[in-house]
Amino acid sequence: MRIRTICTFGLATAAMACSSDRAYAPPGTVLTDAQVSEDVAAAAGLAATGSIEDQGMYFDNSSVSPSLNTFAQLGNVNTRPPSPGADNSPPATTARPSCTYAASAGRWTCAPFVNARGLTVLWSYAYFDASGNAMQKFNSLTTEKIENTAQLDGPVGDGITLSGVTHRKSIQILSGLLGNEATRTWNGAGVSADTTSYHGANGSRHYAGIELDSVKSVVYAQPRKPGSFPLSGQMVRVANYTATAVGKTTETRSVSRTVVTTFNGTAAVPIRSGVMVCTLHLDTRKVDACSGR
Repeated sequence: MRIRTICTFGLATAAMACSSDRAYAPPGTVLTDAQVSEDVAAAAGLAATGSIEDQGMYFDNSSVSPSLNTFAQLGNVNTRPPSPGADNSPPATTARPSCTYAASAGRWTCAPFVNARGLTVLWSYAYFDASGNAMQKFNSLTTEKIENTAQLDGPVGDGITLSGVTHRKSIQILSGLLGNEATRTWNGAGVSADTTSYHGANGSRHYAGIELDSVKSVVYAQPRKPGSFPLSGQMVRVANYTATAVGKTTETRSVSRTVVTTFNGTAAVPIRSGVMVCTLHLDTRKVDACSGR
């Protein structure tokens, strides 16, 4: 129900933006269809790798208790976390929040913290059995899924060639926890209001708008090992922006793209932005090798 609510809100918001993509652009145009597709793919690649990192932080392989660690990149958790509800006061090098349980809501709610990407996170989670009943603690025999909700606000990009700010709300559900696990699966949805700028020798390109994100059956092998990547599944982003290029001249247009990242168990995965197909490197967050211009 919560996922459906987020999607409904996001679709209504995104519908206010319209696409004016064009097959022909006058000479000297900066915001060509190909340039827009490449820019949007780069932003979506950052979002996809960030989602993978978040999924890695929400649990560890020893206890399934949610784990938060500054160095938990792509699920590589370096230290075993305290259990939820314990004293989560972290060493200076980690970012674990204190979390409290509310029986009336059946959820753990955590104090705000700043993650490894510099985003301020408001996070809550809940355990459920196979009948959908909330549980206070994880039980390896009866817990079927964990529902994570998060609000993330803060910077995106490297601050040099790509910079921006995101305001994102999401729900992600980790399932497949019963029995002798060979895999675990993530599904979810989110909506973001972002501004992103690309800086180059000839000026800059600015994008502002709404993205709708879906996590579709993203599967990890268990136990999840350092340096491993999703075996299968997709992340889909529907982006609607007002794009502005500032340089020798100023151009503004409305653009819309659907970006699909498809996982294959390796660090190099295809990411399709409109008709353009590129490669997203999950280990470096970079997008390159684009074709279909």
